Amino acid sequence: MTTNPVDVLAQVAYEESGFPASRVIGSGTLLDSARLRAMLGEELGVEARSVHAYIVGEHGDSEIAAWSSASIAGVPLREYALTGQLTDPGMILQRVRKAAPDIIRSKGFTSFAIASCVTRICEAILRDEHTVLPVSTLLNGQYGIEGVYLSLPCVVGRRGIERVIDIPLDAAEQAGLHESAGVLQRALLAVRGSVASPLAGGAAS
Repeated sequence: MTTNPVDVLAQVAYEESGFPASRVIGSGTLLDSARLRAMLGEELGVEARSVHAYIVGEHGDSEIAAWSSASIAGVPLREYALTGQLTDPGMILQRVRKAAPDIIRSKGFTSFAIASCVTRICEAILRDEHTVLPVSTLLNGQYGIEGVYLSLPCVVGRRGIERVIDIPLDAAEQAGLHESAGVLQRALLAVRGSVASPLAGGAAS
């Protein structure tokens, strides 16, 4: 699922399709994470593939950067911040969040980048790669969150989501993830209500 709001619609697709959650995957924060790694690499003068960092939660305004688990060549990213090499991580996160709206304002839609992400997910499934991708999946108790689709690093193979990786998150990041889950739960309730209300009205008339 790539249509926005991707996390909510992935959950609706899961609930309506009857497929197991492992086979209903949202593109989630895969693109956001790629943008984060690219921006961090540019800031620190390293190739993006050497940066290990994830955006988790909603694909949207409540998404968070998992700074506490981010690293470059095994060196925690926060050590770069302490030395002054990484001046403002929060500003980088804001740039990640603004990237898609900026593209939409300039050309009206996003296409190439998200298509590349879908291709990457399909490759992981078709080749049974068991690679780790930050995609949207149904949580079942991870970080105390259950019954909502949001993005966490997942092992992806021929069966879809093989498992969810519990990366280290500090207290603030876990709180942010819970807030993000709350945003998505409220959005899901709104979608369910908008779908159900015309049917209810028809029955009453």
